[in-house]
Amino acid sequence: MTMQPYAKVILDSVSPFGRRITTIEARYWRAIHCEVLTHRDRARNAASSRAIPFSRVAATIRDEPYIPEFLGCERKGMQAGEELQGADRQRAIEAIHRMRLACLEECQNLHELGLHKSIINRYLEPWSCITVVMTATEWRNFFRLRIHPKAERHFAQVAGLIRDAIAASVPRV
Repeated sequence: MTMQPYAKVILDSVSPFGRRITTIEARYWRAIHCEVLTHRDRARNAASSRAIPFSRVAATIRDEPYIPEFLGCERKGMQAGEELQGADRQRAIEAIHRMRLACLEECQNLHELGLHKSIINRYLEPWSCITVVMTATEWRNFFRLRIHPKAERHFAQVAGLIRDAIAASVPRV
């Protein structure tokens, strides 16, 4: 079983002047976090892999790793090509799992040597999710840029989850 991204509204309010402010919690693939950080118009705080015990991170990566849903073919530019299909897709997924298991084994060795979790956990990040709390008064541009055919697919999925969570929320005055 792989980790699934999610987004939920934590607090949603509107001022007497009609200004809405929404705080969401989102969990997504750690690899796209640097792209989330490019949106500087929101306050955010994220869980640190340095603070989580190695045993907990390792168990999550062993039992519920994040495996990308979209495996696009190589091509020039920032957008991947068509998705791998059939046996090629299956071989790619198997290779990702082999890398994960090899990395887990070596991280366990580092743990047994006494290396600190703040270093070991970083090597497990390719298969990790991150939980982030974000607050903003303006989401339209974020959605316009990230829910777009040319947006990175995994980020577009998270942006869609955030949009849906906000759309379903009723702000309180």
